[in-house]
Amino acid sequence: MRPLPKIKLLILLVFFSIPVWGQELPPPEEENGDTRNTQNVSQSETDTTDSSTGQEVTADDFLDDSSLPYTGTLDPEDEDNVEEEVDRELFGEEEETLEEKILGETHLLKLRFVSHLQLINVGEPSPYLEVEYTNSIETPVTMNRSRFSAKVPMTFDVQKWGYLAQNELFACDLDVSMQEVPVEITTRVIKTPAKEDESGEEEEEETPPSAAVKISLDGDIREDWFSYCTDLTGATLNTQGDTEAYNLMILKAIEPSLTSLVIREFIGDEAVEVELTAPPIKVEDNEITNEIYLSGEGTLTIEPL
Repeated sequence: MRPLPKIKLLILLVFFSIPVWGQELPPPEEENGDTRNTQNVSQSETDTTDSSTGQEVTADDFLDDSSLPYTGTLDPEDEDNVEEEVDRELFGEEEETLEEKILGETHLLKLRFVSHLQLINVGEPSPYLEVEYTNSIETPVTMNRSRFSAKVPMTFDVQKWGYLAQNELFACDLDVSMQEVPVEITTRVIKTPAKEDESGEEEEEETPPSAAVKISLDGDIREDWFSYCTDLTGATLNTQGDTEAYNLMILKAIEPSLTSLVIREFIGDEAVEVELTAPPIKVEDNEITNEIYLSGEGTLTIEPL
């Protein structure tokens, strides 16, 4: 094989020493002909900062401890462990009975949540690179007074628009790879205490129960980032970056929280849908000088089988 010309080697060596800019590509057309609107996030949105310590939560910090922006974890028996206390109140400790297991699942649970990652040059109104993660779960569950728990697959579909980096000498395209991971889902139907009338007596009309849902997310939800660079001579340089966790950061920020979601007045033979949002987050990353914004929206539905 003929050795790579010196000029090509020189261009590749100076790839990352030359100022670069991002250029946003037009989003692909949908089947109905409409184009996807780019979501612009105000630069004044909330930073990922732990208010109790005043310490910024960086992308690297989150990779080391996916429970951030919390300040840490406590022993399950610690009286200050609010998360464990809420878990016991909502789901109890009584597992499914043999009879309930024989009867099988009663409902279909579906989660579809779209996470958005935007990289924006300082001072620019629009992102030069946008990554969209579609997170999906579809599984049968049991909605009873006992605690139901199961490991189910969570899948990811990743799309992107724009370049990772670009200037007059080269362009770097991005590919993000995510693998299906198992997550634990816990459900339970909670009896609602009877309401009291003005005299203090319980009303005869029975209040519909509530439904509690928990989706446990952990550090296995990671992203492999690959950069494919080509210069003006056609020479290429392909690299793999550090594992990222932007999508997991967004999923952890969902409101209402997926770890303690309560559906009021749950009617077992009716479908119910809960809207989910992840408020805009600005991430501080010391490795790049641009701004990173995260957000997301989606739904969780439960329908009878």
